[in-house]
Amino acid sequence: MSNFISEYCPHCGTEVEWRTGLFTRNTIGPETETCPDCGRAYTTGRKEWAYMTRAERNDYYRRVALWCFISFLFWVMGLMLAAFFATGAIFQMAEPTALQYSLVISLAGGLLLAARVLQLALRRIKQSLERAPVGRSARLD
Repeated sequence: MSNFISEYCPHCGTEVEWRTGLFTRNTIGPETETCPDCGRAYTTGRKEWAYMTRAERNDYYRRVALWCFISFLFWVMGLMLAAFFATGAIFQMAEPTALQYSLVISLAGGLLLAARVLQLALRRIKQSLERAPVGRSARLD
């Protein structure tokens, strides 16, 4: 589920940024940055939230919803198996009861992970709005 991306300055080839995790393909951010090595500006391929069109924003919402869903499913499937073995071994329960506890534990964990993914996405939007306020020639469509 995790990606790794390195970005390099097109002028001097210096690695200027690397990202890993759920939001490696982030489209929110400054459109241009300055290379710390050569000092020349380069395009990042991103856009600040205030300057995104409605379609670009909807695309971001869809990707976040997909990541929430995928994170939830993988967490539930993985934790369900682990919780089933743990509850069965720890509590010496009959199989249906252990399965119910495992289901509750894994669903709760999956919901918490999906909420964390959503929180990270909302934080990126907030940080983008702090960098480029909506009032400054924002394009909404």
